[in-house]
Amino acid sequence: MPLLILTLFILGILLPASASPPLGIRQSSLPLVFTPLIKSLPTSEVQGLTDYMSVIGVQVDRQENNGIRGFNTKILKHACLDNLAAEFYADLQNDMSVLRRPKNQNLVPNSLDGISQGDFPPGWLWKKALKFSNGKKLLAMQLIGFCGHDDVNQVEIGSFKPARNSKRSSSRVDCPRAGDPVFTPGSLGAETILPLVLKQKIARIQAPKKGMSALPAKYYHTIGAAYTSCFMVRRGVPDWITSRAVKGAINAYRAGRICDELIHIGWKGHMNTSAKQILEFNCKSKPAAASRPECGLQRTADLLAGKNLPVREKKFRRYLASIRAAELFQRSSYYLGAKRCDGHQLNRTVRNYFEEYGTLGRSNPCPTAMPKQDCSDIREVMATWAIDFERDEAQHMAGLNFARKNCPVIGKNEDPLAHTCAALKAAIQIPPISAEKKPNKSGSAK
Repeated sequence: MPLLILTLFILGILLPASASPPLGIRQSSLPLVFTPLIKSLPTSEVQGLTDYMSVIGVQVDRQENNGIRGFNTKILKHACLDNLAAEFYADLQNDMSVLRRPKNQNLVPNSLDGISQGDFPPGWLWKKALKFSNGKKLLAMQLIGFCGHDDVNQVEIGSFKPARNSKRSSSRVDCPRAGDPVFTPGSLGAETILPLVLKQKIARIQAPKKGMSALPAKYYHTIGAAYTSCFMVRRGVPDWITSRAVKGAINAYRAGRICDELIHIGWKGHMNTSAKQILEFNCKSKPAAASRPECGLQRTADLLAGKNLPVREKKFRRYLASIRAAELFQRSSYYLGAKRCDGHQLNRTVRNYFEEYGTLGRSNPCPTAMPKQDCSDIREVMATWAIDFERDEAQHMAGLNFARKNCPVIGKNEDPLAHTCAALKAAIQIPPISAEKKPNKSGSAK
């Protein structure tokens, strides 16, 4: 996640119009940009924004959640927290080995149309975190946030250290994996599941033939937003600021990922050369032909799919369309207004462009002489990128709303993790579920 970009974007949308940062704003001018906002807010609300920016890792992240990961690694030094996290995640591991999930009929684990059910009903993860935090909601959110903010880039293996008197584990405790029920939509609560209408819209654009079951849910966006938003909510930051901050953060994250495409464009021009012509270009005709751009692209096609010709062409078309979509954006008036993909320019500019030419289809972004199929490929890529914005924003707002509902406001000098050691003493006494004592539908043990 490019968080310098993210930071600039958040500040751009939070500041009033009269204090909007100039185009091409640089990191060194951040204090000047942030000063008007700080002066307009009570100390407690400024602290909430500062906490939020700390947990998401401003000036650290690039494409992954390294900022959150680093923050979580540091906070594990809090007294008893690593032991409590070990109890919580060891119990999760036990649950996943004992309890049953409905058989997965989908093409990918934890797909877009997946819903928490069976022995892992909606809200099961939040209820478990509350149980292990001894009812302390901020501590429960921290336990979930250690691993739930991402299904790959989590805290370091071995970060959780079981207590000496632990009944669950004396060895290594790891985070849940991408296919585990933690990341099934609804594990926090049924209200955090995306609306069916939006999921159907996503599937129409990104998987028109295979449907929702072929697309990943990416529910970690929702969990991560609930966790990080809680840092603002607990300090009493007003709803209008938390909404703009969260929307700004995720739009800047998505825009930054697309802007990275601009950096990696290795071949420009030849917009009117079809993908088929590139793949059929004779790179063996002359020794000098090997240095032609077409031949370099053919080598890329080989890396994408080897010599499987139908798959090779399909993947190459997508790859070429992505490059061309990024290049067309770079040529557009949207991009040329700033001539760079950062700062104030990210104030919906990237999203607006791909919505106009992709999802909405109001205009044709392609050169007149471009083959129709290649132009169609480009518009499909643009539509995919545009719907990514909509999906990510919806997931993050669902996470924010969950935080608003469940994260209590605390005092200025109050430690949100003050009850960790007491919670650990209680958690150690919680018996793990065994195959013989599975809860029945009423919630009581057999």
